[in-house]
Amino acid sequence: MFEVFEQYLIEKAGLNEQELATVKAVSVSRKLRKRHYLLQEGDICINNCFVVKGCLRLYSVGEDGNEHMLRVCDRELVDERSREPKQ
Repeated sequence: MFEVFEQYLIEKAGLNEQELATVKAVSVSRKLRKRHYLLQEGDICINNCFVVKGCLRLYSVGEDGNEHMLRVCDRELVDERSREPKQ
């Protein structure tokens, strides 16, 4: 899976082989199944994530119990600490 992320980093950031090796050394691959959570209410986000395949939905639940969809991410680098996709 790192190959897709690696290609993204080369295209968007122009990283060289040494920089890619550094990123790979600290990267962790994680697969989520449908309807499983990356983060839940109360979790503190300390990482970035990259969607390789599929979509990631960001939503909040209002006081009325309704879900409010904030964003759908696919094949992009997402930093939820700022809640903005990294370009």
